[in-house]
Amino acid sequence: MAKMDYELEAGIPPSRSSARAKEGAVSKWIRRLIPVLFALTLLTAGFLLAKSYIEQVQQQLTQIQREADALNRNIAQVQAILAEHQADLEQLQSSIANIDHEMSAVKEELALAGDSLQSSDDTRLALSQRIADLSNELAGLKTLIAKLEEAARVY
Repeated sequence: MAKMDYELEAGIPPSRSSARAKEGAVSKWIRRLIPVLFALTLLTAGFLLAKSYIEQVQQQLTQIQREADALNRNIAQVQAILAEHQADLEQLQSSIANIDHEMSAVKEELALAGDSLQSSDDTRLALSQRIADLSNELAGLKTLIAKLEEAARVY
C-alpha cells in the first residue's frame, strides 16, 4: 500500500499556495520585464530617428557643397571673362589715346599749313578725309568701350 499512496500523491495537483507563489514569481518577472522592454523600444526608436535625421542633414550638406562648388566655378568663369574685358578695355583706351594723339598732330599740321592749305585743295581734302576717318574710328572705339563697361557692370 505504501506504493499506492506514493502514486496517489504524485497524481495530486499542487496546492493552491504553491501555484500562487509560482504565479507571483512570474508576474513579478513580467512586471520587471515590461518596463525594460519599453525602455529598449524607446531607445531603439530614438536611435533610428536620430540616424534618419543625421542622414538627412548629411544629404543637405552634400547638396550645399555641390552648389557651392558650382558657384565657385561660375565665379572663376566670371572673373576670367572680366579679366578679358579689362584687357580689351585697356587696349581700346590705348587705341583711343593714339587716335587722340594723331588727331592733335593733324590739327597742328592744319594750323601750320594755314594759307597753303587753301591753295592746295588736294592736301586739304586728304587731311579732311584723314580727320573724318579718325573721328569715325574714335566713335567706334567709344561705343566698344561703352559696351565693355556695360558688360563689366552686368557681371
